[in-house]
Amino acid sequence: MKKLTALLLAVILVFALFAGCNGNTAPSPTPSQTPTQNTSQTPDGETPDLDEPVTFPLVDRPRKFTKFCRMDPQGAAALTTYAENMYWKEMEKLTNVSFEWIQPMSTAATEAFNLMLASQVYDDVIYAFQYFYANGIDDAIDNEIIHSLNDYMQYMPNMNALLRADESYMLQAVTDMGNLWGFQCILLEEQGPWGGLVLREDLLQKFGMSTPETYSDLEDYLVECRDQEGMIDGPFRLATYNASYMNSINSGFNIGSTLAPFTCIDGKATLFVTEPAYREYVELLRDWFSKGLVQQDYYTVTGASTAVPDMAAGKIALVDNTWDLTSFETSLPAPMVVKATSNPVRNSGEVAHIRQSNPTVRIDHADVVSTHVTAPEDIIVLCKFYDYMFSEEGAKLANWGIEGETFVYNSEGKPEYTELIMNNPDGLSFLGANVVYLGGRNMPGIYEWRRELTESATNCMDTWFNANDDWIFPMAATMTAAEGQEYALIFSECQTYILEKVTSFIIGSSPMDEWDEFLQQLENMNLDRCTEIKQASLDRYFGRLDNLG
Repeated sequence: MKKLTALLLAVILVFALFAGCNGNTAPSPTPSQTPTQNTSQTPDGETPDLDEPVTFPLVDRPRKFTKFCRMDPQGAAALTTYAENMYWKEMEKLTNVSFEWIQPMSTAATEAFNLMLASQVYDDVIYAFQYFYANGIDDAIDNEIIHSLNDYMQYMPNMNALLRADESYMLQAVTDMGNLWGFQCILLEEQGPWGGLVLREDLLQKFGMSTPETYSDLEDYLVECRDQEGMIDGPFRLATYNASYMNSINSGFNIGSTLAPFTCIDGKATLFVTEPAYREYVELLRDWFSKGLVQQDYYTVTGASTAVPDMAAGKIALVDNTWDLTSFETSLPAPMVVKATSNPVRNSGEVAHIRQSNPTVRIDHADVVSTHVTAPEDIIVLCKFYDYMFSEEGAKLANWGIEGETFVYNSEGKPEYTELIMNNPDGLSFLGANVVYLGGRNMPGIYEWRRELTESATNCMDTWFNANDDWIFPMAATMTAAEGQEYALIFSECQTYILEKVTSFIIGSSPMDEWDEFLQQLENMNLDRCTEIKQASLDRYFGRLDNLG
């Protein structure tokens, strides 16, 4: 069982890397007594006139800042640096401001970030700082790693107006101590769920079934897959941490998992494992496993890469996926066809409160200004540079690119991508072309997510919208440095025990009458303290606006 536990924990860490959670560990450096030399180039006599409106270029002579930014794997094959990206080249032409890009691959980014922190020589601008820095933004400001932007908001009228137009934006963008700290990635419209369950539509038709609504309906489908299609090893691929990465299979019980352990119900932090509904959920999975409906070796499957070939081979017929079904559509032999299926509920007509969810302010995609930038005039230049991204023109440039090259206006006056993006001559995927030619994907500014939707993706999103996300724990409710360290120490140990024990319940190696003993052991391990810490973070989160004055 120790080998199994190690494997499960390894998978959790992989998912956490891409989930954007603030769970990475990074050393908290000792504040530098003497500021290091600023690498931003500020020619003498070129300080912007602070009383004049913004005009372009922002400065008469070129200025370059260093920027730490992990490389998007979608564009890694076509780009060696974002300096080659069409959008960033156009921004440089417009503003006379550019970056020297420090770009580790995604798999090496955390290590590179930690090395930068340990050196106390920070790049001028750091992308996704909140994702990498475990001790919280206020701690980073207190330790003089990054700047608070409170005193510079007048130089960002577009972003400032956007944040103040919607209280929910400001709530997410400000820290517990009232610091406005980064150039945020903001969605003007709540993004629909981009992940959920997919199944074999052709089999539904063969079985004469309608799309499953309840767990009972889904079980009927899985039974037919087992009996009629010979999927004797289990047609449902459950994730290794006994839930769904997309909060889909566990949605109808309104409980999280070891990956996202807390929900927020009427301002109260609620831990999944201590909820009575979680035992009911585990009992359901245990029953399915015993009937051969869950893949019998699910807890050993370490990645999603085998889902498509396993479905093509007729081994599985229900799995988590994103709304991009291209890999299935291009790989499955006829007559196999996949489609999204709604998050199951316990009783017909119920509406779940959790699903795959996306905040309207993506704090994990924000850029920050490090204290390596020492001159106020340089901070002002950066503020004006990023503020353009929140203007109508800047948002169009980031999301759509250059008219005539990456987009044209249709007969209704709406932008449409050209073949350069939709059917790239170099063989780039749609997302790959976004990384090479555009700037609106997972970057600061206004993110127009609907432009990425194909008809297939829209159908998936509409299907998964059957569940709400009003109980999702807010990403921006963060722990203090001390809380984070205490939480990690307790929960990491509890997580190991939960993974091991719940898996044993599901596969039948532990009897369910040990459940109360299981909960008692978690109480002995001080798991309740984790709930207290998360509740404190929620209380501060909902009180943030009071700190703005």
